[in-house]
Amino acid sequence: MKPHKPTTTCTAYHSLTSYSRQDMSGHYLDWENQPNVYKSYPDLSQILLPREVSLPEAKLSSLIHALPRTATPAAGICLEDLSLILLLTYSITARTHHGLHDFFYRNVASAGALYPTELYVAIRNVKSLDDGLYHFSISDHGLSMLRKGNLSGMLSGSPGESSEGFPSLAFFLTAIFFRSSWKYRDRAYRYHLLDTGHLLENLTLALKSLKYPYHCSFDFDDTHVNRFLGLDSEMEACLAVCTAPGPDLAEKSGNVVIPDLPESFKKRSRVAENEVRYPAVLEIHRSGEKVLTSGNSGTNMPCPQIKNTPGNRTEIAKKGTWPERYNYGEAILKRRSKRNFVKKEMDADHLIALADGLYPGIPEKSRDFARDHSSICTGFICGNVSGMDAGIYLIDPQSGNFGIVKEGLFLDEMAAVCLNQAWLSNAAVHFLFLANLSAIEETWGARGYRYAMAHAGRMGERLYLMATAMELGCCGIGAFYDQEAAECIGLDAETSLLYLVGVGPVKS
Repeated sequence: MKPHKPTTTCTAYHSLTSYSRQDMSGHYLDWENQPNVYKSYPDLSQILLPREVSLPEAKLSSLIHALPRTATPAAGICLEDLSLILLLTYSITARTHHGLHDFFYRNVASAGALYPTELYVAIRNVKSLDDGLYHFSISDHGLSMLRKGNLSGMLSGSPGESSEGFPSLAFFLTAIFFRSSWKYRDRAYRYHLLDTGHLLENLTLALKSLKYPYHCSFDFDDTHVNRFLGLDSEMEACLAVCTAPGPDLAEKSGNVVIPDLPESFKKRSRVAENEVRYPAVLEIHRSGEKVLTSGNSGTNMPCPQIKNTPGNRTEIAKKGTWPERYNYGEAILKRRSKRNFVKKEMDADHLIALADGLYPGIPEKSRDFARDHSSICTGFICGNVSGMDAGIYLIDPQSGNFGIVKEGLFLDEMAAVCLNQAWLSNAAVHFLFLANLSAIEETWGARGYRYAMAHAGRMGERLYLMATAMELGCCGIGAFYDQEAAECIGLDAETSLLYLVGVGPVKS
């Protein structure tokens, strides 16, 4: 890892935390100081949520293509619905043994299975639950109340504001920094954001499956929200908010006083005895605290460029149906990182469906939607797909169609770029999430890094679920030699690879 320099911009942080084959130093994990992956409030009573709930039977394809709801269900939100939303979003799905310890699989992807993300929910008018702010415990599938009462004034920023029209559910996704930085050090903020996107995608699909309207945002007052949640912002911070149903909390502002929660609550953000603070993580996070409100959606964001692109591109149209074996409810609970790829040809219909799911063409006109989709560009390396030429392709975000831009065999080279993980060369395709970080910085400042990385995480999680529904293997890769990756793909100097996801047939 390079010597530390101040990292207050997207490009500076990404450059500092880039891996280089020549500069990689030995790093030994301190197993005696391994972070706890479960946050708890032992002094608070816990409300256990019902687990016996019926899973949605909708196909994942129909759910992804469905238009977002705009009206609240007339029946309102009940305890069983909230339990189902949380079960589909963040749950333990299996247990295995690693050495002397049990390991619990979750239904969401996480870099290194370190699970930095925590989930909180502010509740209003949910049947059988008191209004208030709760922390969700994935290990117990339960809620611990942190604040009691109607909190709409605190969240809206206006002390006397009526709660009418205020969201019934406001979800807050946070990252505990040391869980990831224990292994990845200064590079960990990349994974904090990717993992936030993974979980946010699960949450939005869960809300969509229950036909609840929702609004996601990465724009809010960091200090305001972290104080509301009772966090020690040196150790844990909110990275995303999702309200359901209701207005965007980011549009609310004011000088409402938020009472401090007990100091003991802040201490629950500590997950190891001897935590190390990695300066680049805190610097890039703090640099992104300012939300630029210029109204620029980024629709004119320059697309990442691949050098020596052939003059002619053959567009391949997507099809209307997917070869799904499992429905959404089944896929969400079966999702795993599977890397036991086999060199077997993948049917082109699978690839077309995957591209279709990343860009389903749903007309959403919100500023956040336009911004998030314009912050990254998506492509893939095709190596073993029936009827498809080997090479690098880019996906058109408007149509979901894709075309080849660089011919050749690149899977083996990219597997070597990804820290010599040879198994990755057996995947049929490597999906690529790319960004022009200089343009992002110019448009949205350092906070734009959150938009791009988290959105890449959302799309990566969607790939995991689509692959699971079609009985394919899938594994995300955030660790690679950054400059070698750019050279392999043929990226211009302004463009960076943010995330790679391998997909393909696996051993039965």
